[in-house]
Amino acid sequence: MPFAGGVSDQGTAPGIVILGASRWKRRFLRRFFGLVAFENDSSQAVALARKTGVPLAVWASKEPDDLAEICQANGVKLLHIEDGFIRSRGLGAELFEPISLVVDSQGIYFDPRKPCDLEDFIRASVTLTAVELERARKLRLKICSQNISKYNVGADLPTLVTHGKRRILVPGQVEDDASIVLGSDAVRTNGELLKIVRRDNPEAFIAYKPHPDVEAGLRTGSVSLADLAAADVVLTGVSATAAIAHVDEVWTMTSLIGFEALLRGKKVVTFGTPFYAGWGLSDDRGKPCPRRNVHVSLDGLVHAAFINYPTYRDMRSAEPISVEQALVFVGASRRNFWLVTAVFAQKILRRFRLKMRR
Repeated sequence: MPFAGGVSDQGTAPGIVILGASRWKRRFLRRFFGLVAFENDSSQAVALARKTGVPLAVWASKEPDDLAEICQANGVKLLHIEDGFIRSRGLGAELFEPISLVVDSQGIYFDPRKPCDLEDFIRASVTLTAVELERARKLRLKICSQNISKYNVGADLPTLVTHGKRRILVPGQVEDDASIVLGSDAVRTNGELLKIVRRDNPEAFIAYKPHPDVEAGLRTGSVSLADLAAADVVLTGVSATAAIAHVDEVWTMTSLIGFEALLRGKKVVTFGTPFYAGWGLSDDRGKPCPRRNVHVSLDGLVHAAFINYPTYRDMRSAEPISVEQALVFVGASRRNFWLVTAVFAQKILRRFRLKMRR
């Protein structure tokens, strides 16, 4: 059914309006959504969505504060876009395209202040059939056996010499990331987290893994030498799956590595409110979320996070694929090489800005 008025960047009526998408994201957004109208101005985006009768979508971490209110006043459906939990073989900050996206009609998974579709899927997982849970179990085992993580970057790790001590992994995060700003009240910096982990575990062997975007100089989150003294080793350039495999526990604010550690049977301690906290699967020391009032199984969580919530697309044909097919194609993530020069310029600029803040 054609929409009345408004045109996409392909010159025809759009099926969706997307606000504030950077130019490099537009190609893969077309792969997921088809005919898209891109707008950089909130008022114009809302007006076009209202005129054409289509939803307005925004990258969740870039949503203007008043957008939801404006959309509600104009009768426009607002959707929130983010990367899925199996994304690519490379960093989004280095312009590797995703194989999966989530589109949330309520909120977004990293913002515990309000409901989101993923919470609903997790809560409903207690009613999954035996067949559905078996699919999730097989998927979990395949993810673990193939060492799949969100970005699939970094090297393997030689055996850590820990002299029999309990081994704890502390994953670094981007400190101005929305998951920390919105979902971690008491602990908000990597250095602070490291000191708390050492305080609570004086005899443990603590491994600190910097966030790859921080390692690449693209985001905020470096740790002072004084705070790094709380760690026994710093795992630079190491993959998330390798780091998890060499420890007994993961202590984190809101990192996805906590979720990936749960998949692999590790104890996880959280100090924020990531989407996987509050369901009886982790030791949660952050602010509780009263909406998360049921205990779910690990495979119920897997089904919600990998099967119900994301959409997967073949990176060549743009056809929908299953999560199992996505595992096969994850190594084929494409990079926009024509933007490599811009990436290096971005690195230099961000490093300069970070230096000026210190």
